[in-house]
Amino acid sequence: MRKSKYRAVTSALLEFSKLNESEQNAFISIMNKFLLASHKRRKLYVEQWESEIASLETLSDEMENALSPPPPPS
Repeated sequence: MRKSKYRAVTSALLEFSKLNESEQNAFISIMNKFLLASHKRRKLYVEQWESEIASLETLSDEMENALSPPPPPS
């Protein structure tokens, strides 16, 4: 495994370890569904996850902009 991939995997495992038991069980359930899915279904999962992440990033940006102080008047 390349160093960059090893780092990503290790980071994911560390984040997993921070989840409570219920969250870990939910993660494992989703991972099992993904691992047992067909190639076509896996692609759909990935597209769904990418869409969810993009939505969260957009929401985060919007919240940050809403909470930022307005620029000083010119």
